[in-house]
Amino acid sequence: MQEELTEYEKQKAQKKRELVRNELQTVGKYQIPLIKKQEIDFDTISLLSYVNTKTNDEKNAYKTVHYTLLRI
Repeated sequence: MQEELTEYEKQKAQKKRELVRNELQTVGKYQIPLIKKQEIDFDTISLLSYVNTKTNDEKNAYKTVHYTLLRI
């Protein structure tokens, strides 16, 4: 028997479907996805600069890739 999903799990699954299906709201000339500001606990994640990424990098595989977007 399947367990009932929490509201958080339902929202997370919906957001994942939107991302995978490219259904996010986009803005601007280049149609960049609009991502809402949210609180992030930086003590619980590890970031890796996109310039330091490598194919098959097992040492950093658990890290989240960080991109810096500049508004000019």
